[in-house]
Amino acid sequence: MTISRVVSNFILIVFTVLVTVTSAVAEDVQQSDAGAAHCRLRGVYALVATGTKGVPFAAVGLLRPKRDGTFDGQAIDNFFGDTVTDTFQGTLKFDSCSTGTLTLTTSGNETFTKSFVVMDRGKQIWFESTDPGEVELVTGTRQINRRTFTTRHLSGTWAFACNGSETNPQTGVAGPVTSLGTLSRDGAGNFSGSGTYNRNGAIVGATFTGTSTVNSDGTFSNSGQYTNGLQGNFADSGVIQTASQLAAISTSSHGAIACSYKRLGR
Repeated sequence: MTISRVVSNFILIVFTVLVTVTSAVAEDVQQSDAGAAHCRLRGVYALVATGTKGVPFAAVGLLRPKRDGTFDGQAIDNFFGDTVTDTFQGTLKFDSCSTGTLTLTTSGNETFTKSFVVMDRGKQIWFESTDPGEVELVTGTRQINRRTFTTRHLSGTWAFACNGSETNPQTGVAGPVTSLGTLSRDGAGNFSGSGTYNRNGAIVGATFTGTSTVNSDGTFSNSGQYTNGLQGNFADSGVIQTASQLAAISTSSHGAIACSYKRLGR
């Protein structure tokens, strides 16, 4: 083989590698010929939000970006115990392929704006409200690619950590609350678990049982009852983020609490 043939083959290999790497990067956060202002995201994003909108606030939902820079989605919002189900649509305007501004309009004809940062090749997005009178942070995680979700996707043992504020149903006093614990799900919609609950400095251990319903898009709802330590029932709504991560918010009538779940043993 001649030296010129070797050089030509080497150049061809380098060019092929560069094209492959460039295509792999563009697969997740794509930029059109019009430039950075028209970068786009792919997939569906599972959302969880916390903040204050006059009262403590928490929400979960789904964001579905489209190729033309628009999106639609849905959310369950909890305004300190007042729960609302909403849909929305809007636009994503990129300043670069990692930053930009989201503008959305809800089914109730309210308009909101948020700045955002795209991370990890589009696997996660952080949003911050830029509207006056509210403080809100939203995390969007690209959802695992499943044609349909079932209770099987919740099976296993999970650790959970929750944070927010509520009115203590026993005392009627509002204050901050956290909880930490584990729960086991059988894959058929049943769960049980235990945790430590800190209500404004008063700490109590509790056990609980309940059932879950999973929708085909990965959103789910839990309903349960405390069996020891605490009294009463509870309810929450959530969304499957990845194979090992969930997010949920309380939909009970006495507070706004957001929870993160991590699968154990994987």
